[in-house]
Amino acid sequence: MSSKIICGPCGYEDNIKHAKKWCTNCEEGFCEDCEKVHRSTKMSRNHTQTCVGHGKRYDLYCSVHDKPICIDCVDQHKSCSQLVSLDTVAANAKQSTAIADLEETINGALQNVGKFIKNQETKGKELDKQERLIKKNIQEIREKLNQHLDSLEQKSIQDLSIKTLNCKSEHNKAVHQLNLADQKLGQLKEEMMTLKQMASDVQVFLGTREINKTLCEEIKSVKGIIYSIKNYKIKIEIEGTITSLLDCVDRLGMISVVERNSELEFRDVKLDQAQKRIYAPSGRSYPRLNSQQKQLEITGTGVRNIRRK
Repeated sequence: MSSKIICGPCGYEDNIKHAKKWCTNCEEGFCEDCEKVHRSTKMSRNHTQTCVGHGKRYDLYCSVHDKPICIDCVDQHKSCSQLVSLDTVAANAKQSTAIADLEETINGALQNVGKFIKNQETKGKELDKQERLIKKNIQEIREKLNQHLDSLEQKSIQDLSIKTLNCKSEHNKAVHQLNLADQKLGQLKEEMMTLKQMASDVQVFLGTREINKTLCEEIKSVKGIIYSIKNYKIKIEIEGTITSLLDCVDRLGMISVVERNSELEFRDVKLDQAQKRIYAPSGRSYPRLNSQQKQLEITGTGVRNIRRK
């Protein structure tokens, strides 16, 4: 490759490097380091900016269906009133407020998950504290009732341990699910950073929409997790007649679990704004195509009909 061609991503960062590879889709060169990232990035791993159905380059963007289309796709979008040039709608995608809003939403989701994890870890410690206090209470009663209460004590301890284990198991399950969500959100953030640094405008435009869809699904999953979380409080009620009715009582006390819904709430940090503002281009209307209008020529944001000869 000619040494006169510079690396596109490096040039964007004002770092001049000679390109080693040329991507026909991106229409820019890549140095050795950027070419590795380009091949490994999710958006360009199976890199294509061409229509899957027609094998032609995407030239237009349909705001109605929220998707890029090629010239041959226009027949399927005759009733769509908003068709714009893909290059126009993707212009300055890296500098748009949409990518900043998306990044802020990811950070907000990470903050929410971190808060939920900390809350559940604290609840687990509270269960341990409750368990210790109940054990102490049981042991104090046992000392007053001598060896006759040994078997009753054992039953109560076992009951307590089982119910405590069940409660902690639910908390651990929630923590595990939230940790997985934390990892996925972290991955989305890394993909976003890579997209900002390495990808072209069109890749950023398409990539941010893909990341936003995945982000919305992940946030929905996190909400489902926190809405199913229960807070448990373990307590014991000592039998009032145990001192006088030792022979009639078959257990030291009733171990019960008080279950109530958690007060956790997922705070959507500009999620609605991000969904509404991410690339909502103001399209213009175009007349329907007749059978003689075979091709479209794009000039700026306009579309000119070319009749078939």
